[in-house]
Amino acid sequence: MSTSDLLARALAKRLEEQLARLSFHDIVIKVQGKDFECHRFVLSACSRHFRDELSSETCDQLPQVLELKEISPETFKLVLECVYGAKENFTVDNVAGVWYAANHLQIDFLCEACENFQFRRLSKDCCVEISIDAKRLNADRLLGDARKLMIKEFDYLRKRDELLALDFEELKLLVGNDDLEAKSEDDVIETILRWTRFQSNEANRGSVTGVDSTILTSKVMKEMLPELLKSARVCLVNGTFLHTLLDDDCVLNSPAAFAIAREALMYQLQPGRRHDYCPPYAMHRSLSPLQNVTVVVSLGVNGAYKMSCRTHDGIWYVMTQPPQYKVSAVTFGSDIYTVATCGRFQLTQRYILTNCSWINLSNLQMLRAGCALVCVDNYVYVIGGTNNKSIDRFNAQVEQRVNNSVTWEKVGDLQWEVTNFMATAIGKYIVVFGKKINSTLTSVQSFNTSAMTTHAYTNDIMGENTPMASFKNGKDTFVLLETGDLWKVVNCDNQDLKMEFRGKLFDDKLSLHGAVVFNRELLILATGINSQRPKEFSTMKIDNVSTVKIIERDCVCLLNTVIAKNFLTQKEV
Repeated sequence: MSTSDLLARALAKRLEEQLARLSFHDIVIKVQGKDFECHRFVLSACSRHFRDELSSETCDQLPQVLELKEISPETFKLVLECVYGAKENFTVDNVAGVWYAANHLQIDFLCEACENFQFRRLSKDCCVEISIDAKRLNADRLLGDARKLMIKEFDYLRKRDELLALDFEELKLLVGNDDLEAKSEDDVIETILRWTRFQSNEANRGSVTGVDSTILTSKVMKEMLPELLKSARVCLVNGTFLHTLLDDDCVLNSPAAFAIAREALMYQLQPGRRHDYCPPYAMHRSLSPLQNVTVVVSLGVNGAYKMSCRTHDGIWYVMTQPPQYKVSAVTFGSDIYTVATCGRFQLTQRYILTNCSWINLSNLQMLRAGCALVCVDNYVYVIGGTNNKSIDRFNAQVEQRVNNSVTWEKVGDLQWEVTNFMATAIGKYIVVFGKKINSTLTSVQSFNTSAMTTHAYTNDIMGENTPMASFKNGKDTFVLLETGDLWKVVNCDNQDLKMEFRGKLFDDKLSLHGAVVFNRELLILATGINSQRPKEFSTMKIDNVSTVKIIERDCVCLLNTVIAKNFLTQKEV
């Protein structure tokens, strides 16, 4: 049988009138020296807190007076008006106090009424305050709506002081949200620094924040600042602001934060580093016109080469104007440089990602089938090839300013020809792993791009030659074999190359085609994968990489870059 609103209102009115005439109270609630005459039955019916207090005693031991310390007399009076008279006397100034009191006294219907009031007044001016209360009082639905509003109104909120009251986890969620509506990543980092300074000052004064009165110390701030920078998009800030960030006292006092800011600077100053490494703090947000992608060139079923790209959510798109021939490729900035050889024909090109078109570059002095491309500083290097030991380079930074303005120059030779080889940049060195002619072992050579000298390492580092792929993770370089063996380069100079075995990423041998780090994930492209093998699994073998994804796909090149979203129109089928 349903409850009649008319009868319920009438009952509440009669109760209120009777209380005014004669209350017949059987208990007094003392709140900070003020007495409130109440009824055990009503309190127990409405409040689990009072129900537990009063039901724990026998009839003979029931208290005549109960003291309530956690609530002010003014707030408790409002609570009683709600309980006895069904009055919703909420205002902007008193609703938080009533809400906290209702939560403490475990009056569910009053908590719900307070939440509904806050829902109705939720706006950009009070969403931070409401989110703080909603989190402390476990109002998940209200908290979710408040968070969405903070994400949408970030540009408005960052100019106000309310954001400084957010706790670490909430600010981390906010600045790390892919949908954050920020006009500039500079604004996001500046907000993080403001919050850090504010919280550090509060800690130094011994102020307490939060419902548990936790004191934030400077040491804790040093741990929080790096996490906040990693959650933001620090690699995408303006270059001038990035230098300001490196000079900021908060950053200078946190070695971990300084390292992140320095890595962001290197990301901007060394565009050739983006080829096989894309950290989460270089990912464009959802409202950006640009999209981080992993680009793959592979042979299609019709015998023609196709070019595809994969977004962070795992969706593959067809890219227009794929290369006509098998290419060796590398990313410099956001553009892709390729060298293709077909018979006696050679083509050197740049694929411009802003308009998805090719431009021809000056060709190498000799045919270079099967060569490797590597970026160091502002140069693109071409290494070796079939029956070739030559090392050539050209200045990609100059070429991007003035199309087709530079030519290739020869800068050295490998000490011997290699086949089945791979090249990677480690600092100022280009390291080449490959099979020496008439040998089954993996030989390793390096080219010093500063001294223009080549060095061959005589110690047996990798054993039998097998297909391999290299990838970057920050400053670290890794080499992955098709057997699943993972090696980390720990030192590289003219005298020695030291590699550390980090274990096996997988047990079954596969046909390995490439690997890149993309937004905390190691993407491995391979074929011949055991159907029983997990295609996705967690790992702790690589710092800041949490997941390994094995993608069954053939490719001749695999690299990270950024593309305009308006070109991502045709999904692969």
